[in-house]
Amino acid sequence: MPDLRQKLDGTVRRERGADAALIDGLRRLYNRGEAKQFADDSFTRAVRGMHEFVDGEYINTAFGDVFVATVKYPKQHQHGTVAMDSLKTVEGDLLHRWCRVPEVKEFDLKRTLFMDTETSGLAGGGGTIPFLISLGFFDQGCFKVKQFFADSPEVEEGMLDLVDEFVKPAKALITFNGKSFDVPQLETRYLLKRRRSPFADLDHIDLLYPSRQLWGGQLPDCQLQTLESKILGFEREDDFPGSEVPAAYFRFLRQGNSDPLYRVFQHNADDIASLSALTGHLWQSLAKPTGAPSYGTALARGRIYRRLGKREEAARSFSDAMESAASGRLWTRAALDLAMIYKAETRWRDAEKLWRRAIDLDDPFRLSPYVELAKYLEHKAKEFEEGATVVEKALHCLPAHRINERHALEHRLRRLLRKTAKAAKAVS
Repeated sequence: MPDLRQKLDGTVRRERGADAALIDGLRRLYNRGEAKQFADDSFTRAVRGMHEFVDGEYINTAFGDVFVATVKYPKQHQHGTVAMDSLKTVEGDLLHRWCRVPEVKEFDLKRTLFMDTETSGLAGGGGTIPFLISLGFFDQGCFKVKQFFADSPEVEEGMLDLVDEFVKPAKALITFNGKSFDVPQLETRYLLKRRRSPFADLDHIDLLYPSRQLWGGQLPDCQLQTLESKILGFEREDDFPGSEVPAAYFRFLRQGNSDPLYRVFQHNADDIASLSALTGHLWQSLAKPTGAPSYGTALARGRIYRRLGKREEAARSFSDAMESAASGRLWTRAALDLAMIYKAETRWRDAEKLWRRAIDLDDPFRLSPYVELAKYLEHKAKEFEEGATVVEKALHCLPAHRINERHALEHRLRRLLRKTAKAAKAVS
């Protein structure tokens, strides 16, 4: 676009100094692709001094100098009770299937990145800048974290450039709540720069959802730091609260004071290390479980196996839950899940025993064993009269406010009574 550049140059000559910020912005916008548009930012470096607090270096880009820090974890590093090196044992397609990745593939650690961001706001939206983008990876047996930091909004596109280049060789991305926040936020920033996000084509494994499935019923919440403490055995020291990160960044922009923002780098690196450890622990929990599981773990594990189509493993887990159940109510929950596995495998006698036992316990009232047993008696055993008795008992126990279920039971009862009368007439 030579004509536009000539006009821009003419504007600069006529109004030099009048609208310097606007002119500089236009120059960067229409000179994309040229080698270097910003001079060395050594003065800014000296004022902000982030390199004095964090081990890293400034990399010059076409949009200014971007600070890049590197954190290295040795081979023998323990993140809480989990060895970082244990992630190398992860194999197969279990994680992809569990996290519902559209194109299920074998897990390839060498081409997998762990990503987390720190932003200028927690609500998202076009005005929120991800000023720190961190990517974890395994390299030469060690786990490393690259942290790309924009120490001013003006160099954001330079940071996005560096991230783009770094992500290109990867095939899979692992985050925690990244599908709802981090990745959409980054895609927005790339879109605003009229570019395609490098994360768009990666297989995205978000650990929040499998963590909720496995531990949601046992923990007060499934925030990453809760999982660190309760599951991974990792306790942070002098951690910087995530809710205070945006305010710390804006203070840094206004005052040029790197303290306490440098602590955000450690907070963020801990997040990435936790992603790695959590990935290995989740896979181990399903692929190679060890020890006697608690009731909650066994029940959750069985339901996950069932979703994945692993009926044998699901049945074993539900049996484990039944053995460790501390009450009849808990036993019934696991037993009804196991009965549905037996039903799917047409093991009708085994399923019938569980439904009858659940009805006998009746604490608290559950409609499903009555309905399932009535179905079995009507359609498989052809015991219409006993089926009608089961439905009548269910109607007697059913709370009055469950009107739709009552209507369905009454309809089933009428059908069973007709079949009972027809069978009696045939015999006579």
